[in-house]
Amino acid sequence: MKPEYPPELSWLPDWTDPNQYPPAKGTTGTQWAWEFLRRNPDYRQAYAELSSLPTEEGFERCWSIIQRFHLTDGLFPPDPRARHISDGCFKANWFRYYRMDKDQSIPKNGWRDTRILIEFDLSLPVEPQLRHTRKVLEREGKGKARYKIQNLSDYLRILDARDDLVKPTLPCITRTLFPKLAGGEEEITKDHPLVERVKKSHKVALKLRNLDYWKLVPLT
Repeated sequence: MKPEYPPELSWLPDWTDPNQYPPAKGTTGTQWAWEFLRRNPDYRQAYAELSSLPTEEGFERCWSIIQRFHLTDGLFPPDPRARHISDGCFKANWFRYYRMDKDQSIPKNGWRDTRILIEFDLSLPVEPQLRHTRKVLEREGKGKARYKIQNLSDYLRILDARDDLVKPTLPCITRTLFPKLAGGEEEITKDHPLVERVKKSHKVALKLRNLDYWKLVPLT
């Protein structure tokens, strides 16, 4: 049974029911990005503070929120309780303006920089350069961490489970998310490989919720 959350979190689904989460097929990248952002406690707090400010102060805070959370200029930050938002709410075009770090061998906050910069020579035919670019991306992308659409729903469920008022244990979360793989209850302990999988998935989910949600926009 879903616990009684405060009004501002009443929209949270029951993490034990996969049918309450977006399906892998048919869900847009924008909607995936929104599902993670609306779970971001910093965004929820910023929105709550914005809603309580007078117009002039609210305008300045609104601009700050837009810049901080990669939202589109001129649009009022969406209410975290809103189930759906329209395409174009995120600045997905920021993907085109990456700057590479010179030393990519050093992990930052435990995550390696996976960005590359490719130069085009417009004095040469474009098509051969595009074909070469695709080959480079396919080659360099092997083995790199990616956000896969089929995993996103599980990431959301793990986030909600870890924030559940009942505080379920990791083995409990594991059995609920992977009932077929988990088998009997006695087989699941805190050291079980599936529990380790949930732990790693939770780290990825936190990174998506707190930092990389906007990178999901071009997935679909």
